[in-house]
Amino acid sequence: MKTRQIICALFAASLASSAVAADSAITLPRDIRIFLTNMEDCEHMAGEVDNTLPPEALQKNINEANRTCKLAKRQYEHLRQKYQGQGAIENIISPYGTTMNSSL
Repeated sequence: MKTRQIICALFAASLASSAVAADSAITLPRDIRIFLTNMEDCEHMAGEVDNTLPPEALQKNINEANRTCKLAKRQYEHLRQKYQGQGAIENIISPYGTTMNSSL
């Protein structure tokens, strides 16, 4: 199940990267840039959760993944409402909706 979530997260990230590249002519608002950074951290830490790690290291990675992903999820919900109707911004953050719903 975890592998599926990671694959979904990576797919969503690639879609979002495409959206950012396509909209590179716009300057992203600060809160969107912060969200994208936090989302990258979430995806990275989710990928670091590995059951072959020693228990202490595994728990540290789980805690960090939970922290960063919960933060990104709260930001996503806020930003989705704040930028509703603003197509370029919606195109950048909307791919992360799938990630937020499948991994958290």
